[in-house]
Amino acid sequence: MFAQLGVQALDRLIELLGTAHPHTLACSLNLHLDQAALGDTEVARERTADLEQLETVLGAEHHDVVTARDGGRVSSVIEPPPV
Repeated sequence: MFAQLGVQALDRLIELLGTAHPHTLACSLNLHLDQAALGDTEVARERTADLEQLETVLGAEHHDVVTARDGGRVSSVIEPPPV
C-alpha cells in the first residue's frame, strides 16, 4: 500500500515539476528504499541514476545528497501555495 502511494506521488510530481526537480528526485529515491524493503532487487540501478541526477542538481556536498548516498531517506518540505 505504501509503495503504491509512493508511485502515485511520484507520478504527480513528475507531472507537475518534471523529472529533474529535487522534490521529484527525493520522492523517487525514497520510493526506491520502500521498494527495496519490500524485496524488489531491481531498484538499485534506478536509485543510483536518481542519486547521480540529484547530485548534479544540488551538488555533491548538499545534505540531501549525502543523506541519500548514505542510504537514508531524503526529507522534502513542499509548501502549499498561498491562498
